[in-house]
Amino acid sequence: MVHVTYFEVEILDGEPTIHDPDGLIYEIGWKTSEQLNELELSFPEDKAFLLQYIEQIALS
Repeated sequence: MVHVTYFEVEILDGEPTIHDPDGLIYEIGWKTSEQLNELELSFPEDKAFLLQYIEQIALS
């Protein structure tokens, strides 16, 4: 069983860095919906949810 959690974040100070002792995180970054469409996700079934969330944020 796999559990994936998404977070909305805002960097207030410093630089984004990866702190992942398990080595499961390959990259951190902010992506547009166009960029997200081009990514091969580990869990492709999450893509629709993420795109919907991005659209909701853009409309608010």
